[in-house]
Amino acid sequence: MQSSDYASAVSAFDGNNPKPLRTLLQSMATDDITHLITWSTETAKKQIANSWLIKAWVDAGNILTGSQLESFTKAYLDYSEWGAKLHYYQILQTHDVPDKLKPAVYQAAYQDTKHAKAIVRAWAFYTLAKSASDSNKSTTRTLLEKTLAESSGSVAVRVKKALELI
Repeated sequence: MQSSDYASAVSAFDGNNPKPLRTLLQSMATDDITHLITWSTETAKKQIANSWLIKAWVDAGNILTGSQLESFTKAYLDYSEWGAKLHYYQILQTHDVPDKLKPAVYQAAYQDTKHAKAIVRAWAFYTLAKSASDSNKSTTRTLLEKTLAESSGSVAVRVKKALELI
């Protein structure tokens, strides 16, 4: 993938319809994911485009290497766009949080359990369980159980899955 192909696809991406990103994805090789992770994510559009491409690549059956996941996790910690956060959380369904980054991911996910968008809250609870350390699993379980009792819809479904992890 050439950086000009990436720039063209992101430029054509309207933030909602991923058609230009799908076209780019078809030409991406494994090494391109590493470059994609390291490319700038300072704008909401780039955060969504990058995280969408990475998620689509993973959804196609690919696995991020440890170093790729670590780099992506560090980038995620700076994400402000809700769609990009959601993509990261969904990727963690098939990947583990790097041990040394668990405290930071746990804290960020905890903040997102109060997010305005229910879908982000739902996946943040799941990520909270995936990133819980031995020292905070009991507290996390209590929070998840309380949330399950007070929630419905996508939040309740994802919290049930999160409880299975603890």
